[in-house]
Amino acid sequence: MTVAGYFFRGRRQLSLLAAEPGVERICKAVLYCGGALLLCAIPAGESPLPLGAAAVAASPFGWALAAALGAGAGYFLFWGAEAGPGFLWTAAALLLALGRRLTGEQRLGVPALCLGLLAG
Repeated sequence: MTVAGYFFRGRRQLSLLAAEPGVERICKAVLYCGGALLLCAIPAGESPLPLGAAAVAASPFGWALAAALGAGAGYFLFWGAEAGPGFLWTAAALLLALGRRLTGEQRLGVPALCLGLLAG
């Protein structure tokens, strides 16, 4: 078999794997969780910013749970004893995502405004 044949076979297997719904869900969960975790590492001087919580508020509710898990882990991992406000921001953002889910509201204006007031 030639090198081009191996590349074609590998590309075909990857495209079949990407078409699986379970693999797509796992990849999305990892992206939401990892993205929120990394956003928690951004400092504002000596204190954390509510960017991980903003990722939770901006996510659809099913994925907001994964983002909240990542944000909680990120605030704990990067901020340790100073993670208390980050946990509160994440819980508030998760409640906002739940409220958005229950009311059917899909715009980001209200959650963004509430997180801005909370951060201030």
